Amino acid sequence: MDAVLFGVFAAGVQEYLRRVMGTVAAGAATRSAGAVPAEVARLAAAWRALLRQHALGPDGRCVVCGEASRTRDGVARWLPRRRPAGLCTVWQVAVAYFIRQLPGVDP
Repeated sequence: MDAVLFGVFAAGVQEYLRRVMGTVAAGAATRSAGAVPAEVARLAAAWRALLRQHALGPDGRCVVCGEASRTRDGVARWLPRRRPAGLCTVWQVAVAYFIRQLPGVDP
């Protein structure tokens, strides 16, 4: 994956998460603090942590995603080789839900 394109996607996803947190913070200021803002904050933090783990490596591919491979003893082991080029599935989901407009959703 091209580092510039990945940077655009990463910036867009992070901006979306910042906007969500700003909306929650503004809503919490106008009403009593409840469980919803705290849960949204936890979800945003979880997404940020997950996306940090799936950062691009020097080869332009996800450093985490790999392919399970059978060894001689028949046990599946994760090996970080043959990683597919492009966005890993974690980033594909993040871009699809946080940057692209989903069908039937008003802006």
